[in-house]
Amino acid sequence: MSKLRIADMPYVVGMELADETYIDTVGVDLTDEQAREAYNLAAVLHIRVEDVVVSMTLTGTNPDPVSSGFSVTVQGSGLSAAETFTLTDGASNVINEAKPFEQQDDSQIMVSLPGGLASGAGTIVVADLGGHVSNTLAITIA
Repeated sequence: MSKLRIADMPYVVGMELADETYIDTVGVDLTDEQAREAYNLAAVLHIRVEDVVVSMTLTGTNPDPVSSGFSVTVQGSGLSAAETFTLTDGASNVINEAKPFEQQDDSQIMVSLPGGLASGAGTIVVADLGGHVSNTLAITIA
């Protein structure tokens, strides 16, 4: 295994496995920008990217509590990697939404909630294309 140093990318390693070249991290958390760089490098070199994960953390919503039939801004970090949004309402009904929800920036996304959500305690989770999920954010549905 040897370091693949391209520009300012010392956190990426290249290795040959069964006639395929992989880019993988070396046990460090990548920023969203670093993950994009790794994917771009892979595209240029025509190699696979494996396990480049942007850590997504949910911290809150605006408004709080959220209301059925209205938009909610979900706040956190690493959210530009989010591809799916899952809300569980007060009656344990699960609502899944894939993009296109509105990407505000890396720290927030805006989702239009459907009408008819059961009030009470609920949860929100987001996931990336690789199926990596954020923490579970407890919410209140008014």
